Amino acid sequence: MNLQVLLQELEQKFGKYTTIEYILPSIVFYSVAAEYLNSFSLDRTKVRVLDVGSSYGYGVYTMSKLCPSCILTGVDISKTAVSVATDVLKSENTSFEVVDMVDTKQVLQFIKKYGKFDAITCFEVFEHILPNKSRMLLKNLNLLLKDSGFLFISTPNQVVYDVFAFTKDHINEVTLDKFLDALREYFNILEVYGSDLHPKLMISLFWNLGLVARQKNKKVSMPRYKKFLRKLLRTIFEPSEFYLSILKQTNYSSYLLKKLDTYKLNQKPENSSLIFVIAKKK
Repeated sequence: MNLQVLLQELEQKFGKYTTIEYILPSIVFYSVAAEYLNSFSLDRTKVRVLDVGSSYGYGVYTMSKLCPSCILTGVDISKTAVSVATDVLKSENTSFEVVDMVDTKQVLQFIKKYGKFDAITCFEVFEHILPNKSRMLLKNLNLLLKDSGFLFISTPNQVVYDVFAFTKDHINEVTLDKFLDALREYFNILEVYGSDLHPKLMISLFWNLGLVARQKNKKVSMPRYKKFLRKLLRTIFEPSEFYLSILKQTNYSSYLLKKLDTYKLNQKPENSSLIFVIAKKK
């Protein structure tokens, strides 16, 4: 499916519930998962996929367009989000439920109703889970998968992400190594990628000069000269960001497509704002 058409459809269906620019990384991740599962489904009629943290349903919608063989179910802790998703996506091939993924009792009740799944997508969820509950999230994701089922999961890379953003509801940001170590308890890691790549030297300079947005889980307030220095350095290291800022003001639809390109997967997760992992149930 043409990505420009997909973005237009997402804007039409979900624009009043979320800002499409903010979900661009997830759209890339869903696209990758769909492509992977399309090849996986060649030897079977349907692939049952669970989207954990389905929000308003934009991921399920994306998967439904890109993976015709997928039977899609979404779960979210928000009753409002599930209600919106159910209303917007009135299709016999999609369903949504309110489930707290760190409550094993709720997860077991959900399994009793829906069974287990061939694959799970879980994008930008881990960082919203309390640190002492994150192990339970991964354990329950494992529980929800069939034997040898696939997990597609993402989270911010703390060292890079915190250079550019302070996101208040991120209560569990971790480094690449810590994230992979946590996953290995319940999953065999198949592939690891980065998304939103940045120059290693720039990241190092920003930390050394105190030009980061978040440090020790607190928002960093910078004086004007540091803000100017930060902007100057970023223009030098990443001139494309200057171009994107102009394009955003002049042609927003083209801006979204160009911005989407910046989230394409790369082989350098250690220098990327986001980590994307494909894993298999142990």
